Amino acid sequence: MVAHRGRYWEIADAEHATTSAGLLGTATADEIVVDDSHRKEGYGTRLVKFVEEWAKENDCEYVALASPLAKDDVHQFYEDSDYEKWGYVIEKQL
Repeated sequence: MVAHRGRYWEIADAEHATTSAGLLGTATADEIVVDDSHRKEGYGTRLVKFVEEWAKENDCEYVALASPLAKDDVHQFYEDSDYEKWGYVIEKQL
């Protein structure tokens, strides 16, 4: 399912994987999550490809992806998908 919310969208197969993103010149995808029991089944690849295609269709030059520091396997997945780690996302809960 894909749902648009103004400048944001969500794609979800609630049992297996979800993501949400916004458009600010660069397409930014947060919280790409694939259930542990469904990893290595192509869900993450399909979600990332969806984000990339959506970004191209919306004239974005870049896609930025965020993931927790402790997720080394996720970072490797992104790097294997030609993403470059160049900085940090810093946040504070209010």
